Amino acid sequence: FRIAVRHKVSFANVLPAAHLEKIRQMPGVKAAMPFNWFGGRYVDFSAFHVFQRFAVDPVVFFDIFDASSIVAGSAEAWKADRSGLLVGEILMKKYGWSLGQKITLTGDIWPGVYTFTIRAVYRGQSEASVFFDQKVIDEALPSRAGLYTMIWLKGVDAAAARDLIPRINAFFENSTWPVRAETEKEFQNNY
Repeated sequence: FRIAVRHKVSFANVLPAAHLEKIRQMPGVKAAMPFNWFGGRYVDFSAFHVFQRFAVDPVVFFDIFDASSIVAGSAEAWKADRSGLLVGEILMKKYGWSLGQKITLTGDIWPGVYTFTIRAVYRGQSEASVFFDQKVIDEALPSRAGLYTMIWLKGVDAAAARDLIPRINAFFENSTWPVRAETEKEFQNNY
C-alpha cells in the first residue's frame, strides 16, 4: 500500500513541501511524509561505509513503514530527540554501534556536518539504512527548507493506493514540479 512520489524528470530533482500538503489531503491517503535522500558519507567513501541515509518525518514514519519493529531503544526516544537516529539492525552489527552512540554524517547534497545520537534500532524490510528528522536539514539549510527528493505515502487500503497513483500523477502534471507516483515495488525495481 506504500507509494513513492518523486519528480517526473529525475530522482535528483526536488519537490516542494506544498506537494506534500496537497497529497496529504487527497482521499485515500492514510499518511504521507518527506523522504529525503541525504547522500553524503559516513567516515569516508569506501565501500565498507556505504549505506542509505534519509531525512523523514519521525512522527508519521511508522504509520507508513508499519512492518518495521523497534528492537532496541524506542520510537518515542527517536521522535523526542531532534538529533535522534533510527538505525537498521544490520548496520548496528556491522559497525558495532550501540544505543546512545553519536554518529557523524557529512552531507554533500545537503551540505554540512551533522551529528546524530542512536535512539532506536529497527528490524524490517531494509535494515541497511538510517533515518533522521527532516527538520535537521531544514534548519541547517534554510534556503532549501521544504524541498524533498521524494514523498512517501500509504493508502488506507490496496484499492485506495491503486487509485491514488494516477490521481497524484494527473494532479501535478501541469505544475512546475510534475511527479511520478509509483508503487514501492516499482520504485525499488527502478532504483
